[in-house]
Amino acid sequence: MKNLIKKLLCEYHSAPNCDGIQGSETVKELIDFLFSDGFGYCIERHFPSIGLWREFNEKFDLRQYGVYVDAGAISLHNGKKIALVGDTQANVRCDEIEVYRIIALHGATADVTAEGSAMVCIRHGEDCSVSKTKKDRGKFL
Repeated sequence: MKNLIKKLLCEYHSAPNCDGIQGSETVKELIDFLFSDGFGYCIERHFPSIGLWREFNEKFDLRQYGVYVDAGAISLHNGKKIALVGDTQANVRCDEIEVYRIIALHGATADVTAEGSAMVCIRHGEDCSVSKTKKDRGKFL
């Protein structure tokens, strides 16, 4: 795991020599970064690369963190934090009093419905397709 996290950090820092990077961060900490203010950086820089996402997905159960890599057609309901990556086509329904974060990267697509009192924040790369449907008092931020 340490080598994979070091590889991720090298890509993040675009460092030709990464000997100074420890790679002590956990997968959960890296995913938390994605859902924090880091999503803007990730979208703008296509970070991590799709290849690195796939490596992480092979080694760890990223679904436990709300990350779906090359998941095909899926339906999700009330996931507070969702990242859709690569060959993933998601129907996402948000209907509870909650703020939801949805991120789409590397060609993922999503049909998102905000209903009830749900507030949904969606960010996505230019190569992604996201459609939004608002019902009741649902809002997109």
